[in-house]
Amino acid sequence: MKIPDTPATRRALGIDKGKRKAKPKGVKKPSDKSKKYAMLAAYCDAKGWEIPDDEFRFHPVRKWRFDAAFVERRLAIEFHGGVWSGGRHTTGDGFSKDQEKWANAALLGWRIIPVTSGQFAAGALWEYLEYEFAGVKK
Repeated sequence: MKIPDTPATRRALGIDKGKRKAKPKGVKKPSDKSKKYAMLAAYCDAKGWEIPDDEFRFHPVRKWRFDAAFVERRLAIEFHGGVWSGGRHTTGDGFSKDQEKWANAALLGWRIIPVTSGQFAAGALWEYLEYEFAGVKK
């Protein structure tokens, strides 16, 4: 399944089919993670589903956050970039810290869907969410 090409998705990503506008000084370029969250929110909105919380802090003591969370369903999305370029999630220390975070999340009743950039681009997240919201388990 491909990423949906809808007006809402294009707006969320700042994609305009018209002329390119000059970027105002001092404005940061959105990160890949924030673009993915914007696309996720637009997709859920278009489907009539709940919009996930962005950067949701799930642990009562630690400052751990999920990239996106469907709080009522206790379902979290974790975006993993840099898997082929030595990003944080692929180092020994980064991987170990992810496992600690995920173990604690599981003990608190959370389910986590980790998604790499390649999986996101291929549409895997949309397929997983379709199953989740339809009540079907793979």
